[in-house]
Amino acid sequence: MAEALHQGDDSHTELIRSGNLVSLFFKFAVPAVLAMIMVGLYQFVDAIFVGQFVGPEGMGAVSLVYPISLINMAVSGLIGVGSSSFLSRAIGRKDKEKIKKIFTHLVILNVIINILIMIIGWNTASRLLVLFGGEGQILDYGISYTRIMLFGMFIANFGVSLNLMIRAEGRMRAAMLILSSGAIVNLILDPVFIIVFGLDVKGAGIATVIGQFCTAIISLIYMEKAQTLVPVHFSFKFFDWKIIKDVLAVGFSAMVLPLFTIVEIAVEFVLIQKYAGMNELLVFGVVMRLLILYIPPIWGIAQGLQPIIGINSGAGDHERVKKALIVFTIGGTVVAILLWIPVVFIPKTVLSWFITDPAVVEAGGYVPRLFLLLLPLYAILFNAIGYFQAAGKAISAAILVSCRMLIFYVPLQFLFTGLFGAAGLWYCNPGTDAVSLVLVFFLILFHWKRGELTGKELPRSQNTVK
Repeated sequence: MAEALHQGDDSHTELIRSGNLVSLFFKFAVPAVLAMIMVGLYQFVDAIFVGQFVGPEGMGAVSLVYPISLINMAVSGLIGVGSSSFLSRAIGRKDKEKIKKIFTHLVILNVIINILIMIIGWNTASRLLVLFGGEGQILDYGISYTRIMLFGMFIANFGVSLNLMIRAEGRMRAAMLILSSGAIVNLILDPVFIIVFGLDVKGAGIATVIGQFCTAIISLIYMEKAQTLVPVHFSFKFFDWKIIKDVLAVGFSAMVLPLFTIVEIAVEFVLIQKYAGMNELLVFGVVMRLLILYIPPIWGIAQGLQPIIGINSGAGDHERVKKALIVFTIGGTVVAILLWIPVVFIPKTVLSWFITDPAVVEAGGYVPRLFLLLLPLYAILFNAIGYFQAAGKAISAAILVSCRMLIFYVPLQFLFTGLFGAAGLWYCNPGTDAVSLVLVFFLILFHWKRGELTGKELPRSQNTVK
């Protein structure tokens, strides 16, 4: 039997259950951060080659389809994060029956959800891109690129889901190397398809899909050859609605994060057109780029925490969950402070890296410091999300992500721009961060009072989705 061949190497589990947490921080956080960078490389590399060898229209098309790529991220988050959380908790409980069933559910969810989105997206891609401002050659390029992405959506999301399963066992380095292999393939094939074959933007899309295909195949081979705890075995007899419910409940918060980002982009676009001039628009573009640059390291640390939380939570070792959360939050805060220092002490210099007009730099010199005022506390926010997801606290994860990304952010954008005009664009981010951190405090306090972070082991029957 396939499952009999996969008894799995549980050395990673033992390390997570009893290893030094400071050592685990470096062992898990560094590969997770690098994996985040590898994921970002796909679109970055595509943009470079398209911008250089296709022209501004091609570059505009790659930028235009960014909201579409967020939908792809939403699907991979829904299935991958939900499945990896379920797997980690099952490993902690040593529930071999659940462990051997998760692969089947991962395949079923990927097939059903990705086919539905591909069908819907194929028929609505042009209308969505027009809504995002596409027209002329940029729109034509954007439609071609989007349809290639839709065609490869199952491959992309299946590969990400498998990679997250590998990471859920604590095999962080292997997961990072597998993602890197796909990014390297994409890097090699981009110039081949774009320059040699002259396939313009379509070539970038094809190269990306092939890179994602390599990630999926290598992940499958690794899971089979490295004897991971999850057997690569599909069977409808494993199907269980309770597993589907658990996966989707936990994955919901990972899905809405990129989806709500699309809403944020749309709101910001409307408000910038209404309140901001060209100078404010340039400054806003810079601080948003800084935010995009700073988030992956801090969020990567939170992702490195997740298998530790999931496995120890499944095992009922809530004292170790608490200690891991503290260690990774301290480590993430140190990293965030290091990133924050230039913004605080030399904000005009940071702004001048992107803007050459001295007058604009002088007028907007205070903005990076204000916009990223609470950056040192991002580790608290991101690790709280990671904790709720990994421990199966689906409702708390959904509340926190929804409030931070939509319920707080959007109304505050309208409020601050209405009160302060273009300057309100800078106040919204720290304002939303502050309110979100208060919410984190109350959610953590709620789970603390339930005995989930106090070292008091809950009965196994209670260690489920909440």
